[in-house]
Amino acid sequence: MENYLERLIWATAKWDHKLGALITTDMGNVARVQLALNLAHHFLDEQLVSEFQVVMVFLDINRTIRNDIIHGLPTPKIPNDVQKVFRKGSAKAGKGVVRYSEVPIDFECIGTAINDLLYLQIGLVFLLKKAMDFRNHQGSQQSSEPFDHARFLAGDTWSGIDPIRNRLKDLHLQRQKQGSSQRPPQSSPA
Repeated sequence: MENYLERLIWATAKWDHKLGALITTDMGNVARVQLALNLAHHFLDEQLVSEFQVVMVFLDINRTIRNDIIHGLPTPKIPNDVQKVFRKGSAKAGKGVVRYSEVPIDFECIGTAINDLLYLQIGLVFLLKKAMDFRNHQGSQQSSEPFDHARFLAGDTWSGIDPIRNRLKDLHLQRQKQGSSQRPPQSSPA
């Protein structure tokens, strides 16, 4: 996930590998997402910016779930219980206090997370290819012609970011049913 996000940033900014790595290697993913969105707003057209927003919202949701799984501590309720709850800690800078919360995680949750990470990877690769094509189009002799988004998808078996949009709609509906206090996605999934 991180490697594709970094390469997406580099392609959008037209940075070579050395300069891109110099700038993004020590950044956290939250800062990388913000940089990707800033660059998209600066260099790309409205349709691509909208696609970036959808994928970045999906990335942020999956980053959180991934971190809960990777950094959470299994906490059995009874001896020999299958681990279904993870304990995660969060600290606010300068407060000296760690607050712990429990996150329900089971095999279905892990399977869904893996599936969503695959969608995310495909979406990032799609945006990477499309951003590179768009930026190359800007620098070419055809730059007076508008970028043809439909041509980019012609013959491509991947249908753009529609699977991610559909998954965001599903997640939003799940949160509404659960009455979750979590924030809904920042950009409209539709």
